Amino acid sequence: MKLLTSALCALALAGPVAAASVDFEGLATSLNGQSLVVDGFTFNTTAPAEVRIFNDTPNPRTTYVLSCVPGDCQNALEVVFPNATSQFSMNIVSDEGGSASSLMLSFTTAAGIVTDTFTGFDSVSNTKDFYTIAGLDKATSVWLTPVNEPSGFGYDDMRIDMAAVPLPMPALLLLGGLGALGLAKRRRG
Repeated sequence: MKLLTSALCALALAGPVAAASVDFEGLATSLNGQSLVVDGFTFNTTAPAEVRIFNDTPNPRTTYVLSCVPGDCQNALEVVFPNATSQFSMNIVSDEGGSASSLMLSFTTAAGIVTDTFTGFDSVSNTKDFYTIAGLDKATSVWLTPVNEPSGFGYDDMRIDMAAVPLPMPALLLLGGLGALGLAKRRRG
C-alpha cells in the first residue's frame, strides 16, 4: 500500500519542465544552406537566401545564425522547434544597433499565429540578452523578420521550455482504480 501511495504521489508531482536549447559556438562559419538542423532546431529560409552560421569579426562577440543573400542579411528566418513550447527565449545581435530597428516575430501556435515586435538594443553592446516571450499555446515555430535593419539580426542561445509529457487517461484511470482497490482492501482487513 505504501508503494502504491508513493507511486501516486510521484505521478501527481510530475518532473520539472524540460528545456531544449541551441548555441552556435564552435560551429563552422561555412555551414550554409537553405535549411539547417542544429541541436534539433530546424532553420529555414527561402531562395535565394541562405541560413548561415556567422562569426562576428573582426571583434568576435559570439557565433550566431542569420539569413542572408550576398550583401543583404535582412531576410526572414524560420525556426522550427524540436517540441511544442509555451516559452521561447534567445539573444539578438545587431551589427548596426540602431534604436529604430525592430524585429517581427510570428509564432505558429495551436491557437493560430501570434506576433510580437522587438525594438531597442543595449546601446553599448548592440545585443539583447534573453529576449523572452511566454504564454505561447503549443508554439511549433517562429518566423523572425528584421524591419528597418540593413544588416539584419543574428540570433543566438535559443531556448524553448517543454512541459513534461502527461500520462494518458487510461493510465490515470488504472492508477486511480488500483488506489481504490487498495483502500477497499485496507478497510476490510
